[in-house]
Amino acid sequence: QAQSTLEASVATANTAKAGSKRPPYRHMKRTIETTPPPTPQLPPMKNRLPHHVTKGFTLIEILTVITIIAMLAALGFGGFKAVNDKAARRGTTTRLSALKLKIEEFKIDNGEYPKAPSTEDKTEVKGASWPAGGARLLYQVMTGDGDNAIEGGGTSSTGVLGSSGKVYWDEVVPPTAKEIQNKKPKPMVAVTDSGSYYMIDGYRKPFQYVKAIKDRNRRTSNVDELHSTADFEIWSFGTLDAPLTDPQSQKEWITSWGNE
Repeated sequence: QAQSTLEASVATANTAKAGSKRPPYRHMKRTIETTPPPTPQLPPMKNRLPHHVTKGFTLIEILTVITIIAMLAALGFGGFKAVNDKAARRGTTTRLSALKLKIEEFKIDNGEYPKAPSTEDKTEVKGASWPAGGARLLYQVMTGDGDNAIEGGGTSSTGVLGSSGKVYWDEVVPPTAKEIQNKKPKPMVAVTDSGSYYMIDGYRKPFQYVKAIKDRNRRTSNVDELHSTADFEIWSFGTLDAPLTDPQSQKEWITSWGNE
């Protein structure tokens, strides 16, 4: 009987042990593999942007940029204009000095300085009317192309150097008919609407010329046309936008008589 009781206890223990046995490892592995990992949750987009990023420019910033651009443009234009004015003045001074020498040569060859038959010739440049009689005379004296702008002459200019007389300055070249048609300017000569050639300064305006008319006693009869005691005068109106002759405007002139 005791033996029977012991065997029953052992059987009961084995039965309980078998019931508490854990499942195989591969079953647990398969269970883990079939379970997807959790998806990480990202914060909303607006919370991830840096705090210093803005949506656009403010009105103050736009106005500031516009002001700076306008200031830079003004400085650039002012500098460009100053350079152009300086070059125009230098070119005018150089031409004026050469013209003085050539007029003196003309006087040596002809016994007197040239005189324009009329001071009424006009030409329009940049919206203003400018005297052009003296400029036409200077062209014909320098090129020998015509002489009807010189008192005593009657031949019109044809655009050919030396066609009517001596060439005193061969660098003074008129534009060709094609260049006139295409409005391609020459550096020292321009053309009126009527087709007359005339000498221009560095500002592309007509040079001015007048001869002092003196009698046998060296008394000048056209004092009202002169600005000095010289035998002739050549000048440019410089930067003026019109042929102004008042004392204040004359300070802008570039002249052959200097500060007389």
